[in-house]
Amino acid sequence: MRVVITGGPRVGKTTFAAALLEEMRRQWPGMTCFATDDMIGAADWSEQSAELAERYLQAGPWLIEGVTNVRALRKFLDRDLGDKPCDVVIYFDYPVVELTSRQEGMRKSCRTIFDQARERLESAGVVVLEWPDFCPTLTEVLERMPLWNG
Repeated sequence: MRVVITGGPRVGKTTFAAALLEEMRRQWPGMTCFATDDMIGAADWSEQSAELAERYLQAGPWLIEGVTNVRALRKFLDRDLGDKPCDVVIYFDYPVVELTSRQEGMRKSCRTIFDQARERLESAGVVVLEWPDFCPTLTEVLERMPLWNG
């Protein structure tokens, strides 16, 4: 199982990823997690998303969370490798705190990029889960996850 959690800033991706990872490790004990926030400052957005797109080629089980995933998914799809970048994309768009104008601009940019990639993700066989108007509970996500036996 290869899971990407993405969306705009301050929508609860990191917090949710920690809870999901704990639950998923019951079924996939070796599941690893990578937070794209760890890449901030190491390179520019383009380099970060290119590096992340390469991570999608690694065998699972893994979970990658963060805002950089939106651009990385687009880069992966643009390469047209004939493979899917992951099994599941979980997209959050509902901020859990008030955003600054810069964060709101980033949220809108992420939304635009995701909307452009969504059809290609689904055509590649990626399950896309999205909650645009609220932050789901862990149970709500797991009920819609493929291959979930929990």
